Amino acid sequence: MSPCAVCREPSVAYVQVFLNRKKRKSYPVCIKHALMAYGYEQLGQDWGRTNMARAFGIRKGTILRVKVSLSL
Repeated sequence: MSPCAVCREPSVAYVQVFLNRKKRKSYPVCIKHALMAYGYEQLGQDWGRTNMARAFGIRKGTILRVKVSLSL
């Protein structure tokens, strides 16, 4: 197993980062950070990105999107 990209514990999942619908990178993460990213993904990521784009006057596509892959 590779270490977590955030805290160096053993990884159990991958977090994929997207920008403008293109996959940028995949990072191995531990269970704690995988659950945090999964919660972020499920609890209104699109709503949050839309409102941030409106508040700051930027395009929604310039804000990173996160996807959690629970397969190793």
